[in-house]
Amino acid sequence: MKSHGVRFFVAGLALATLAGFLLFQRYRVDLLQYVVEEAFIQKAPPEVPAPEIRDTFHQARRMVRGGEFSEERYIQALLSISQRLEKVQRLTETEARSLLSELRRGPASLPRTSKSR
Repeated sequence: MKSHGVRFFVAGLALATLAGFLLFQRYRVDLLQYVVEEAFIQKAPPEVPAPEIRDTFHQARRMVRGGEFSEERYIQALLSISQRLEKVQRLTETEARSLLSELRRGPASLPRTSKSR
């Protein structure tokens, strides 16, 4: 009787792990975008409003979903933005607007991360 409980627990744990992995794969780009978008908003100056930042990130995501750019290229663009954000306490208005402009042109306009070169 005890071994059935252990088998059931192990099977349940394996199923939960698989479900978590599949969910992560499905939403990994959305999660990464959310984290980078929030960090961008926190470091952006008041002259660059949060709704503008959110709209720009969502527009870029729509471009990916529409097939204009690959998901992998968008992930690289998000990682590039994240690396830039790590290096500064606050973005200047010029820096923030420049990054948003690059993102509006599409993920391919952003430089690749150093790991992808």
